[in-house]
Order: sequence, then C-alpha cells, then structure tokens
Amino acid sequence: MYQKTSLLNINTSSFTGILLEYKIDGDKLTFILKDKEKIKGTYYIKTKEEQEYLSKLDLGITLNIKGTLKTSNNNTIPNTFNYKKYLYNNEIFYTMSVDKINIISIKTNIFYTIKNKLINYINNYKSKGYLQTFIIGNKNYLNEGVYEQYQELGVSHIFAISGMHVSILAGIIFKLLGNMKENKKYIIVITFLLFYTFITNFTASILRSISLYILLFINKRF
Repeated sequence: MYQKTSLLNINTSSFTGILLEYKIDGDKLTFILKDKEKIKGTYYIKTKEEQEYLSKLDLGITLNIKGTLKTSNNNTIPNTFNYKKYLYNNEIFYTMSVDKINIISIKTNIFYTIKNKLINYINNYKSKGYLQTFIIGNKNYLNEGVYEQYQELGVSHIFAISGMHVSILAGIIFKLLGNMKENKKYIIVITFLLFYTFITNFTASILRSISLYILLFINKRF
C-alpha cells in the first residue's frame, strides 16, 4: 500500500537500516537507507581511510547513520523538475545531511547478493550508466548533463523501465525454455519476473506490468 505520510520524527538524528541504493562521486556519497521508511542521505567523505572504509558498501548491508533530517523544497519555477514531488512519489519524505556513517553488518540475503553481482558485472562496461538505467532502473550512474538534455527534448521516458522490458524478458525466457510444457514455462517466467521487481526496486510500472502478465496467465489457464 502506498505510504502517504512520514513515520519518522524530524528531530530524530540516528537511524539504522538497509542500504537500498548508493553512489560515490568523488568525495560525495549519496544513498537511500530503509529504516521505518526510506531516507535519502548525503555524506561528504573526509579522508582516504573513510574512502577505503566506505568501499565495502554493498546493497543490502546494514548501516547506522547520524545527522540532520530536512524536508525538500518545491520547485520555484513553474513547469520545471519538482524534486520534492519526485521524492514523495518514491515514498521519501525526508533527506538527511549525514555527519557519521557506521557499517553495522556486511551480511546480505541471497537476493541482494545476486543484485550486487549483477551491478558489479555491469560496472565493468564503459556504458555502465546506460546499462544500469535500462536493466536495473538506476539513473545514479547516468551523466546528469546527458539526462537533462533528454528531459529538454521530451524523451526522458526512454530511460523508464516499463512493460516493454517485461515483454522482452518474458519472451526471451519463454523461448529459451524450448519444448517444456507451457504451464511450467509460465511459472518459471513469472518467478523470474517477480525477482526482477526486486532488482528494479519495485518500480510501479514494473509491478503493474507483471500483475497484468500474471492475470493473463490465470485467465488463459482457467
């Protein structure tokens, strides 16, 4: 169910949760942590020791962060990108200026282990920004200038993971399964697509597409 209001107290300064996303750009670390709800944090790395310490980051590990919560402002120029609305649509009500980060546990479950291996594999390519966007739905590694140009041209929707991805993936897997019984094929494809929702952080468009795919299978089967 979509969350409409924050569960957090803005005066709280310490949170412990699961790391959902992160990006290190020079000395700037931006990330999303899931405690009672998602928090988008920003931390500036101060030393080489910290850089090495934070190189251990992986999705799914447990962090403790300390800092100051704040709300984002609405856009001041009409019809331009509204960052506050963007965060709200992703169920993020507060951002945080982080003063201290501690890694509590580097253990992750099997789903995060697979996701981390996929991301590490993608990061070996020069076009990792585009691959992360098209496969995982993570725009963090896409050049901001390039993305802004696509927005100005009105074609930024091509970076949005949608039902097209579901159709292509389902079609490829269905084909690869060869002469297997059709019902078994559908079950394997649906299982893979459910895992794909996790890979893409449960993007709304993917959830809608996969729900429709499952309903179509049920309709065909019964």
